[in-house]
Amino acid sequence: MARALLPKVFNQEVDRALLGLFNFLPVRLAKRILWLLHQNPQLGDRWGYVIRQFHYYEPFPEPELLRSEVILQRRESRAVSWDLPAQKELLSVLTSYGNEVELISQQKQFDFHNDLYYELDAAIYYALIRHLQPKKIIEIGSGFSSQMAVLAIAQNQQGEIACIEPYPQTWLTELGNRITLRSQKLSEVPPEIFQQLQQNDILFIDSTHTVRFQSDVCKELLEIMPLLNPGVWIHWHDVFFPYDYPTRWLIEERRNWSEQYMLEAFLAFNNHFAVRLANHWSSLEFPELCAALWPGVRQWQGKTHQCGGFLCQKIA
Repeated sequence: MARALLPKVFNQEVDRALLGLFNFLPVRLAKRILWLLHQNPQLGDRWGYVIRQFHYYEPFPEPELLRSEVILQRRESRAVSWDLPAQKELLSVLTSYGNEVELISQQKQFDFHNDLYYELDAAIYYALIRHLQPKKIIEIGSGFSSQMAVLAIAQNQQGEIACIEPYPQTWLTELGNRITLRSQKLSEVPPEIFQQLQQNDILFIDSTHTVRFQSDVCKELLEIMPLLNPGVWIHWHDVFFPYDYPTRWLIEERRNWSEQYMLEAFLAFNNHFAVRLANHWSSLEFPELCAALWPGVRQWQGKTHQCGGFLCQKIA
């Protein structure tokens, strides 16, 4: 037992010593070291790190902006037609599958408390597939969502699931003939395959979440979305309208995600796509309706950032 713990304890001591050393470094020396790494990016490339200075040309928010009271301010977006009454109507329809969701939970067919795709988001995805009866689902980024899709397709007794996942977990490959798995990066997948999707089919997107050169998000919004046929539904994940990203992500983890901002810009004044359901927004506006599909909503400790699914549809 002691031998098994030794590497972890040793690493913790080394980390503590290094942090102590950094704290005692003279500021000018520390800045000089970081500046040299900044000026010679090939060094960081070798180690898998990027060293950048805070600057208004950089995509990183200034530390002084990363305060809870700023992050938790509700944002106004008047350029997108959110149509909350229509969202409420769709949510009401989806609640009719609440008994099936409860049975899945009771029979432990799906772990609704996993760390990646859980609770209300998973319940809504299941109910949406049951409601739309899609003939084809394509997932960009697969995992727990695929498990839920397999359950819904089985109930529908029709439909196929194609998963694009460059880093599949073992149990995803074990789904066998219930899915078609492409272990490729999105950049390696011909965009034309998404034209296979037809009315009420679903494109599920849970990829890199960042806007940068050659990113998945740029390909999805700038190349794939315009190719889709009218009637196709698109599911995005980790989208928190009408708020920014979670406080913990921004302050503690320093995640620099930007997907939801580009998605919002894409939808602004866009007559070709319609918002169908913003899970996070709905959980704030219609909590009891959401609880009819997933009762756990009533036990949520915080009001914000408990779910992040987002649905829109190509309409023209």
